[in-house]
Amino acid sequence: MAKIYKAHDPSEYAEFLGQVKNALESKHATIKALEPFIKHYKTPNGINLLSIGAGALDVERMVVENLGINVDFLLAIEPNPVHVKQCHEIGPKIANKFELQQIRFTENYESEAKFDVVIMSHVLYYMPNPIANILKARSMLKDGGKLFIFQVDKDTFCCDVNFYLKKQGVTLQGDSVGNYTLSTNQIDEELAKIGIKTETNSSTYNFNLDDFIRKKNSESANHVVTFFLQTKYEELDDDLKNNIYKLAKDRCFLDKDGVYKMSMTETLLAIESK
Repeated sequence: MAKIYKAHDPSEYAEFLGQVKNALESKHATIKALEPFIKHYKTPNGINLLSIGAGALDVERMVVENLGINVDFLLAIEPNPVHVKQCHEIGPKIANKFELQQIRFTENYESEAKFDVVIMSHVLYYMPNPIANILKARSMLKDGGKLFIFQVDKDTFCCDVNFYLKKQGVTLQGDSVGNYTLSTNQIDEELAKIGIKTETNSSTYNFNLDDFIRKKNSESANHVVTFFLQTKYEELDDDLKNNIYKLAKDRCFLDKDGVYKMSMTETLLAIESK
């Protein structure tokens, strides 16, 4: 019989995300990856920007505050109630006009609106039909517009642990990172079949997992792994925890200060309008 673990409550999500950010180095790697592609969108009148799976609008905020892009209209699509609240706080500060739709984006989404820039940051993992969703997002670009997709590849820890849990007959209630993940190469290949070219740029993040690897007795020791699992590491049975611990330790390295860290490569895919 399958073991079922409840995904962590959305009300706790902001807390987990905050803890993950504290463990994350090179937080501006996203800016470096995006800047070469987006800098020519600097216009006095501002752009129309669509954010699919907006989260807390972190990427969009960096686009405005760090890259100097003016946003005239921002449409955020985000189903998570915690992030919806954050979007309502941030959106009006970074765009002249702001609208939020608390729904899941699918290939059946209907809108006649067109955008200069569409951003999909770490959302493909949750989409049963990722290529169809990419094509729908691309169809919403203006001529000369660009779709930006941020993702980690299949061979990363967050996907490793999810694939491992599935093999053990474990079901995570709710969304789970890795359910529908395609590698960057797979996306390139699938889009190339229908004549769509992609440009890519990569950046590497390091996560501080020292407390977790050294098994320090604190809730914060497990927060990054909990975030990757989308369910509480502490609630798993001992065998699962031990094996996930081994997966994590195998992916870690000791830095010059003797701190255990895990590297993860994030890829930016840039896709032009038709």
